[in-house]
Amino acid sequence: MSLKGFAGSRESPRASHFITQANDLFAGIAASIMTVAYGLSFAALIFSASLHTWLAYGIAATFMTTAIAASFVAARSSLPFAIAAPDGATAAVTATLAAKVAQRLIEMGPPDDLLAPVMIVLALATLLTGILLFSLGLARAGGAIRFIPYPVIGGFLSATGWLMVSGVISVITDERLTLWTAPALFEQPTVGQLAAAGAVAVGLYLAVRPGKNPFLLPGILLAAAVLAHVVFALTERASAKRSGLAGRSRLQPRLGSRRHGTLATSDNSHGASCRA
Repeated sequence: MSLKGFAGSRESPRASHFITQANDLFAGIAASIMTVAYGLSFAALIFSASLHTWLAYGIAATFMTTAIAASFVAARSSLPFAIAAPDGATAAVTATLAAKVAQRLIEMGPPDDLLAPVMIVLALATLLTGILLFSLGLARAGGAIRFIPYPVIGGFLSATGWLMVSGVISVITDERLTLWTAPALFEQPTVGQLAAAGAVAVGLYLAVRPGKNPFLLPGILLAAAVLAHVVFALTERASAKRSGLAGRSRLQPRLGSRRHGTLATSDNSHGASCRA
């Protein structure tokens, strides 16, 4: 039920303004939650495998560029309701570019810092993409997209989808998806991790259907994040308890052998004193 329906049909201009501001506020909160979730996900996708050490820098760079782009679009866009956010297709291509650059640098000899060259390549790619898009907009050449055949567009979307799926598996397993690493996907605990990710994906897919509550999607994300932290805490506590029990079980035979050795030594010394 919307705030407008709750207030009734006869509403003062001040009440109408308040309802509009409240709706905008709720929409902004929902969009902010989604943007933060997308930023974290795409940063983990780009800075995975050999680049996972610099994930914190990737998250910071993602948030800063998202804030700059969103501010510029909000201030200069011809659509007053437009909200800029990270894009999945661009993130998948960027993740592939970063992975290839890191792999090439490692093959040439692991440098002291992989972050600097990777960030320079990403910055140059972003700059060239911005120049190209600005040139197309300045020349009013956006309609040239209709000359690109549908099979080419479909192939690009299919390749992007595969890059995102393989990237998600890489983020979960910390390994690049190849023919040699594929059998490890059916081992524990990787199967449980992939099953949890699949459950969240199905929930998000069902939540984005038309007619659903717009707050359902960010609510699922927040609930999944909280549930994941609870499961991680319980798992760590259970593993710590098991390791503690295993440590005590390993110590008990040693203590028992020490006690028996002490008793045997005392018995031998007592027998020797009696014979003397």
